[in-house]
Amino acid sequence: MMENKDSSLEVEHKPSSLEVEHKPSSLEVEHKDSIDTMNSDDIPKVINDNYKLEIKQFLKSRAIWRTVGMSMETISKIMLGISTIISFSSNYYPCNTTLSFASGSISTLSLICLQFANFSFRESKLSTNNLNILLKNLHEQPVPELQGSIVKHSPSSENNNI
Repeated sequence: MMENKDSSLEVEHKPSSLEVEHKPSSLEVEHKDSIDTMNSDDIPKVINDNYKLEIKQFLKSRAIWRTVGMSMETISKIMLGISTIISFSSNYYPCNTTLSFASGSISTLSLICLQFANFSFRESKLSTNNLNILLKNLHEQPVPELQGSIVKHSPSSENNNI
C-alpha cells in the first residue's frame, strides 16, 4: 500500500470559469438555523405539520390519478367502439385496406389508453395506501379505497358509515 509521505500538503481547489460555486440559499440557511435552534418540544409540532402536508398531497394525488384513470378508461371504450364500427364497415367500402388500417390504429390507441388507465388506478391505490399508513400513525380512521363508482371498505372500517 502506498502512503502519502507528507499529509500536510493540501491542494487548494480553485473553481474554473465553468464551475459555479455553491452558495446556500436563504431558505437553506434558514432551515439549518431553525433545526439548530429547535428544542425537543418543537419536534412533534414539526412532524405533525409535515403529516398534515403529506395527507393533503396524498388526498390530492389520489383524486387526480383516479380522475385520470376514469377519463382514460372512458376514452378507451369510446375508441374501441369507433374501431369496431370502422372494422365492420370496411367490407362495404372500396377503400377497405385504409379503413382496416384506421381500425387497427384506433384499437392500438385504445389499448394504450386502457393501460394508462390501469396505471392511473394503481397510482391512486398507492396514494390511498400511503395515506392510510399516515392516518394509522396518527391513530385516525383509514380512508376507504374507491373502485369505480363502488366504495370498498377496508376490513377495519366495515362497521363504520361514510
